[in-house]
Amino acid sequence: MNGKIIAIIAVVIVVGAAGGGAYYFLKDKNKDPNSDYTLLDSNDKIVAGLTIKQTSDEYSAKYVVETVADGKVTYSIDSNGEGVSPDSLSRYLPGGDGVWLLDYVNETDPQFQITHEGNVYTINGGFSYPSIGATYKYNNLKITYNGATVTDVSGGLYYEMKTSDLTTKNTTSLSTKDGVLTMDYKTESAGKATVNVADFYGETMSDYDAGDFAGATVTEKSGKYGNVDCTVYTINGTVASPLGPQVYKDVNLYVYKGFIIHGDGTVDDKYYKQNVSIYV
Repeated sequence: MNGKIIAIIAVVIVVGAAGGGAYYFLKDKNKDPNSDYTLLDSNDKIVAGLTIKQTSDEYSAKYVVETVADGKVTYSIDSNGEGVSPDSLSRYLPGGDGVWLLDYVNETDPQFQITHEGNVYTINGGFSYPSIGATYKYNNLKITYNGATVTDVSGGLYYEMKTSDLTTKNTTSLSTKDGVLTMDYKTESAGKATVNVADFYGETMSDYDAGDFAGATVTEKSGKYGNVDCTVYTINGTVASPLGPQVYKDVNLYVYKGFIIHGDGTVDDKYYKQNVSIYV
């Protein structure tokens, strides 16, 4: 699972604390003026002490390389965030990713406590995957489903993954008003991870993928950010996301070596900034 930071705020409750596509921006809170983006030039520059920081009003993350040996990188992870995000009712259809693929209409496994009154399904209980240390819980999750569409969702979800080195926890509270579903979330992750050297930046940085902006108008020009020359992509139009379509207006992504090192612009009438600090 990669570390695309633009998505963390929106999708972390569903897929874990370090994953997703390029859909949301983080409000800029603390940009380190001493960032050296040339560290992205080569994996040979990944050394002990290399630090990547992501900080916003809603989310903060810090990755610090501890050791590099035998083609592997071990690094510490310290991240947390909380906030409110729009969600999509269609994700909570039976078998949808919002309910972790649970077919709550037909499920009979006793580990799930599912009651049905009219069009309202109430879900409690949960399941786990001991082999990967993952636990999923439904906390009085109520879904109004008429056999074709979902019109209301409320209640909570809890996800936790524990390994010998890393613990990730995500808590979500859902509510619907006037047909609009909102996700109130809190997430935290702490510990260590070990990956191949070649995969380190993919796990901790956000890569630019043109496919994430299919349907929008994207223009490209040369630019400069920090101590590097880079490519600036400007995005306008409607962009699909896991939580529904979003309207991008003059969103600028500064990309170096395939990774987003800065972003700014308006998404759904809200102005956001995204920054990444990297240094040794």
